[in-house]
Amino acid sequence: MTAFDAHIGKGYNKHVFVERAASGASIEIVDYEFDGTELEGCEDRSLLRWRLAPDYFSSSWRLARQPEFVKLGKLMFLPGRVPFRTRPSNPLRSSRNLVCHFQPELEQQIMGDLEYWSEAQLAECQDIRCGRTELTLRRMWQEMMHPGFASELLLDGLLATLVVDISRYFRRAGPIEDDLPKRVSALSKADIQRIIDFIHGARGGCPTASQLAGVCGMNLSSFRNRFKLTTGRSVHSFVEEIQLERAKGLLVNSGMLMKEIAYELGFTHQATFTSSFRRLVGMSPSEYRTRHLN
Repeated sequence: MTAFDAHIGKGYNKHVFVERAASGASIEIVDYEFDGTELEGCEDRSLLRWRLAPDYFSSSWRLARQPEFVKLGKLMFLPGRVPFRTRPSNPLRSSRNLVCHFQPELEQQIMGDLEYWSEAQLAECQDIRCGRTELTLRRMWQEMMHPGFASELLLDGLLATLVVDISRYFRRAGPIEDDLPKRVSALSKADIQRIIDFIHGARGGCPTASQLAGVCGMNLSSFRNRFKLTTGRSVHSFVEEIQLERAKGLLVNSGMLMKEIAYELGFTHQATFTSSFRRLVGMSPSEYRTRHLN
């Protein structure tokens, strides 16, 4: 039982939809509904919580060593055996979360000795911004909701990836970050490939520069500068070109309807897709399909 479980009916309600066991952790998809009451507690085990919905949910917390409350982001890490207080700011609003409760051996890999954590590392806990981690969590959520062949093996692999990424993320907040050169450097080939893969996998909206910066584990300003240095182009034009090539391929090589292609590429409305395609290619998607199929 977690500290939050002990408060059911006294500040919030909790409903677990799916719960799975992996090597070194338990993973659950859970809804929380808070009534606005300030809560306090102390988890037995460290946990990682990723809020799936809504995109914005205002709440703040304070760890034992922190002087004041800070706002929580979509992805947060709560160290085990560290007293905390939290203030939900959206009473009676439900949030859906994926939560990983770590066993001691994985907790040790992530945290090391908490006594030696810097204030900067503790501050990183409440709002982790790491695109690679969110991609891993999204795959974990999909596998939890729709398990397939070798599901347990896949979850174990995703959990191992998650532990490594989170461990590296926190260590970046320590002395390692201070030793990094301050000059602008080019993106690596691996970063460019991650960006391309993310764009190709995007659904329900065109990827933003902020999302792509997260994929590379960078802040937005640094990412824009390094992207421009590497490609000589803006992020927007790069994304637009890849989306255009995807559109051409789907028009010629699939039997998808125009509205299906529009959705696949992240357009909310077919008309927006059509006007964007016409602006870039000089003809409508239907005309392009007809010309290349004939």
